[in-house]
Formats: sequence, C-alpha cells, structure tokens
Amino acid sequence: MSTPNLGLELVPSNSLQPSVPINDTLQAIDALLQLAVVDKDLAAPPTTVESDSGKRWIIGPAATGAWTGKSGQVALCTGATLWRFLEPRDGWEAVVLDEGALGTRYRYIGGAWSAV
Repeated sequence: MSTPNLGLELVPSNSLQPSVPINDTLQAIDALLQLAVVDKDLAAPPTTVESDSGKRWIIGPAATGAWTGKSGQVALCTGATLWRFLEPRDGWEAVVLDEGALGTRYRYIGGAWSAV
C-alpha cells in the first residue's frame, strides 16, 4: 500500500524489516521536496559517479539506455550509474537549473512538464 499523493510505500503493520520501506520513503521525500533538476531534455542517462547521488533529472522524450520507457519521469541518481525513477503526478513542480540564470520553473499537468 502506498500514499495517495506521492506514492510513498507504507510500512506494513507486521513488517519484520521496517527499515527497508522507511529508507525507500525517506529517499523519495529527499528527492521530491524542493525539486530542482539538473536538466529536462536528456534522452540518455549521463555518466554518473558516487558523488552525483541525489542529483535529479527530468527524462526527455525518446529515452534510451537505462532511461528507456521513462520519458517525463524524474530520474534520481542513487550511485555510480544507478537510478531510481519517480513518476510525476499532476501539480508537481520543479526548477530546471540549466535554464536561465536562476533556473526555470516547470509544472507537471496532464502528462507533460510545462514552463510556469
């Protein structure tokens, strides 16, 4: 079972290892609060190293490689060439850092990210 707004996994009442869903949920919260992404136009995942952990991208159209089938989703780097994907929901907002001097704000509505 998951939460209705962010899709965060809830800890089952009879869980023997509650740290697994709790850690997974904390990682998602850390990625989504104050969402600022490196880029939103890349179709292929960039080469990442361990120190890139926590950086996020909005996956561009016609995604390839590890991002295949994930266009429009938020890709969270969790380690060297390791990814976690977060499917956006209507109303999510992100600042795209590589656009403009202060970044550009985008909102996800109806299956697409649009500048606000």
